[in-house]
Amino acid sequence: ADCNGFDIVIGNPPYIQLQDEGGKLAKLYRQAKFNTFSSMGDIYQLFYEKGIVLLKKKGHLCYITSNKWMRAGYGETSRKYFAEQSQPKILIDLAGEKVFENATVDVNILLLQKTAYTQSTCALRGGLDCLENRSDSSKLSGQSIEFPKNGNSWVILSDIEQRIKQKIEAVGRPLKEWDIKIYRGILTGCNDAFIINKEKRDELIKKCPKSAEIIRPILRGKDIKKYGYNFAELYLLFIPWHFPIHRDTNITGASKEAELAFQQKYPAIYNHLLQYKEQLSNRNRAETGIRYEWYALQRFGSNYMDDFNKQKVVWKRVGSILRFAFDDKKMAVLDSTCFAAGKYAKYLTGILNSHMGKYMLQGAPTTGTGDLLISVQAIEPLKIPIPNNVIKKVIEDKVDRALQYNMTCDIDSDVYAMYALSNEEINFIESLITSPRK
Repeated sequence: ADCNGFDIVIGNPPYIQLQDEGGKLAKLYRQAKFNTFSSMGDIYQLFYEKGIVLLKKKGHLCYITSNKWMRAGYGETSRKYFAEQSQPKILIDLAGEKVFENATVDVNILLLQKTAYTQSTCALRGGLDCLENRSDSSKLSGQSIEFPKNGNSWVILSDIEQRIKQKIEAVGRPLKEWDIKIYRGILTGCNDAFIINKEKRDELIKKCPKSAEIIRPILRGKDIKKYGYNFAELYLLFIPWHFPIHRDTNITGASKEAELAFQQKYPAIYNHLLQYKEQLSNRNRAETGIRYEWYALQRFGSNYMDDFNKQKVVWKRVGSILRFAFDDKKMAVLDSTCFAAGKYAKYLTGILNSHMGKYMLQGAPTTGTGDLLISVQAIEPLKIPIPNNVIKKVIEDKVDRALQYNMTCDIDSDVYAMYALSNEEINFIESLITSPRK
């Protein structure tokens, strides 16, 4: 190093999510004004930025870190920073490889130079064997890729994968631009209090018939099957929105008045929740900036519960097997799931259950144990063709048959045709979707 910075920075930064421990690190580093800061991000992103800052002009940095920054929503800040402040020279994605003996994490190795991003990046994807006898970077046989500079995901693709990607982009439209609403399910803060079985539901309604107004059937992630679901006869106590909430730290007269109104209108449910009052009063909801009444669920958007009443496609948020279920029975769903509501729900149920749908989700973030994380952020960018009435009916009729006869229908050929895939491309996708993850 000299007074202008370091020639080389090499390291393996720690991997700690900033929202852990109630966002302790996020609060600490928010004031530091890092360009790559994201409250939902990881501390290794800040190490990347600090390392680049410490380099002198044309110096090199090489880190081995978690690979989640490549695709996860929180990694957008890092992807943009790398493109704006450096030339990524080599990127090796070791996803699925156990690199560290005592840590279950998918990692990558990034070598970059502190100079303008004017050349393609040599990118490799594979196991540790891809690094054998590769001490000479000129002998690396990876893909030559110019990664997007606008913060979009960085994905290492083979030639055939790039062709498929181009066809997807040619006809597909991101789901976030559709006339649908995509949400994560309800986070109750205390399932023991707010989730009840059928016996308790019947008991509450018998004591007070008005209780039925705020008891909703609910699905969990484990209830979701391919196309349909197994209803476990569990119900949600959904406390109405109109009871006031306050930002005050003390219980005000208004909040006491609201609690009395709730008690008078739904006495059976109020008495049921009383046994959990101490537990509910201690719930940590600091991230919302709002003090909730002890008996209330977390608040959501004003139309959130109305969207449960629409037809929707529901899926388990974390898992190794992808399954998407159609619902038109006005079921609520727990936070172990996500859902998309609107007139295209049945059509999307078919597309997402197809091999093509599963292929497009292969790049979704994974947990430390390798399960896919199919969050709202993973679903929104999917590029799916908006159908005409003919195609929509073809797909929906097949979904109906699958639901009626509890069987898988042949939908893949229709979906492949929508993307105009060749036999070679179809065979490539089929070869990938034979893993246990399907």
